Amino acid sequence: MEESKIKTTILKTLPDRLLCGHEIYKARSGYEIVLCNELGWQYDKNTYWDAVYKGIKIEIKKGNTWLNVRRYAQLVYNDIDYSDDITAIFTKDDKNQTIRGVYFVLTSVIIETALKMDKKIAKQILDLDKHWKNACKEWIGNDTDNQVHFKVSAYKYLSFCHKVFE
Repeated sequence: MEESKIKTTILKTLPDRLLCGHEIYKARSGYEIVLCNELGWQYDKNTYWDAVYKGIKIEIKKGNTWLNVRRYAQLVYNDIDYSDDITAIFTKDDKNQTIRGVYFVLTSVIIETALKMDKKIAKQILDLDKHWKNACKEWIGNDTDNQVHFKVSAYKYLSFCHKVFE
């Protein structure tokens, strides 16, 4: 799906003011359902996205966020179609303790531009992930998640659309 179609489809769903902004700001988890209810998106807890709206699959993130590299490697390595996937990063306003805005980034841009991931690299990441999980289980008794940290400033560069709430 092209950026302009996603932009016009998604922007129509966004209110001028986000009523649940304070609630989401404070939530450590479970905020995806609250956001979906307010924005009219269908909550769909899936390994690869949190919501669906008019065929667009949406991964919802908040603040300075962690991206799960394994998730993107699985998409690439397993040939899962991500052409209609976006990530919505809701930015926080710490002074007013609310959600200030949202950036939208195409999953393809995250994979191809930011991570520069192809099938060979995806396979290496999945192999390393398996090795790392096994090592952590032996060493500390549980496994861990391999993630890459992207700051909101990186999303500003990668995003195709930004909305500020009142």
